Amino acid sequence: MKPIKKLSGVSIWLMRLGILLFAFAFMGAQIKEPQFTNPDFWLSFIFIIGAVLLFAGSLAEGPNLTVWGGLTVSLASLIKIGISYPNILNHNNALMLLMLAVGMFFISLGK
Repeated sequence: MKPIKKLSGVSIWLMRLGILLFAFAFMGAQIKEPQFTNPDFWLSFIFIIGAVLLFAGSLAEGPNLTVWGGLTVSLASLIKIGISYPNILNHNNALMLLMLAVGMFFISLGK
């Protein structure tokens, strides 16, 4: 069976929208009640900024916003995985690994 190449644009938009919804749904609660000494607050804040940059990068002309957003999402995901090092096999880390992969995809895609 041949791949449907015309769906690649739709799938990229769905990834951008999905990562933005994921950021606000899973990390928005930590932003609503700021705890400036908690590293999870800062990582969630950085992740949300990266997700917004990824979405805004689709509307901008150059690849800069997309690459910076992908880098931000990837680093925040990698750090969240690293923080929970002894307990690495859980559903949160599986989600963060997927977000790391999506962030790296957008770093390599550029637009």
